[in-house]
Amino acid sequence: MSIKNLPADYLLAAQQGDIDKVKNCLALGVDINTCDRQGKTAITLASLYQQYACVQALIDAGADINKQDHTCLNPFLISCLNDDLTLLRIILPAKPDLNCVTRFGGVGLTPACEKGHLSIVNER
Repeated sequence: MSIKNLPADYLLAAQQGDIDKVKNCLALGVDINTCDRQGKTAITLASLYQQYACVQALIDAGADINKQDHTCLNPFLISCLNDDLTLLRIILPAKPDLNCVTRFGGVGLTPACEKGHLSIVNER
């Protein structure tokens, strides 16, 4: 792992759920909220790939759970779109902004309702 490739290594580690490598990259000084070319942060990638332990580790380390990529995705919106109750239960205690809008102008619960993801809609 070279310093030059540190951000890319960090994002890949999050996507793959390699918590030790994520922590090592952070210890070496990578910005916890660094993004790929699509604007996806490590916590967004971990969320997309259902790397739940990594999502929790990134929350614990202070990752911005509200930062949206270029298509407006963030962990909360991913949980709503994909009917991912496990992800939702991990991120809710971190108090995500439930009013972040999708690229279509609705909030996360809008696509959850439209898709019939009742477990997401009913979660408290």
